[in-house]
Amino acid sequence: MSGESEGAIGHLALIAPITKPQTVSARLHLAVRRVRHVRLPRLLLLWWSLWLLASWFTAFGWRWWIQPSIATYITAAQRMMLSVMLGITIVWPMYRLVLRPSHTPRLLPLVDWLAIFATLQVLLWPMRVPTQWSAMDVLLIDAAIFAWGWLYSGLIGLGMLDSARRHRAAVMILCVLVAAAGPAMAGFTASIDSLTSSAWLNWSPITSVWLHVGRNSITIEAAAWWRLAAVGAAALLLWLAVVLWPARARHAVGPKPLAG
Repeated sequence: MSGESEGAIGHLALIAPITKPQTVSARLHLAVRRVRHVRLPRLLLLWWSLWLLASWFTAFGWRWWIQPSIATYITAAQRMMLSVMLGITIVWPMYRLVLRPSHTPRLLPLVDWLAIFATLQVLLWPMRVPTQWSAMDVLLIDAAIFAWGWLYSGLIGLGMLDSARRHRAAVMILCVLVAAAGPAMAGFTASIDSLTSSAWLNWSPITSVWLHVGRNSITIEAAAWWRLAAVGAAALLLWLAVVLWPARARHAVGPKPLAG
């Protein structure tokens, strides 16, 4: 057997369906092996960079304050992060779940998220200058974005386990519900005057980051860190389920692009 044939068979072995029962350690080992075939999502990063540019220009670029203050910059930062979180919770899942199904590694959404999160740092940390945020303030905002984005990467991974349109549509609806449930519950349980102080807003990726950006207290409550730890724990459990979920039988028709 030639080396070229052996390489083709080795590639098909990685994408072939698993038909025999496997142990947990075997599934983890197979998932780690498939990470080697994940490419940097360059097309996704291009669209994400354009989205960040549009978010910044919408919040800061189209108006000029005669007497700018910290409060006006923080309000603009809230608008910008609102757009950023909409991109993470709605646009990114839609981008991945509506694409033509292909033999993609299960950890591709995690690679997506690490690339998206790293790109966002270029925009987030320089905002300390006009907003006068402390390093701990930015770390809290970063932790909130990372925890919720990690959870959404798990949801996208869950949606990519099955190529059926009904399954992917159900996961997309779940992504929207996770983002909208907190504000909806706040609207039902709180009055108009106390709406922005409702505890339900802390359990939505969009409104929780919006609250952290507009926070004006000097100290950070321990409850904020505990809430983010709970979101991170949920994301970890979801990813374990995605990695260990038995693969459905699919017919491999040959190598296909693994990222975009």
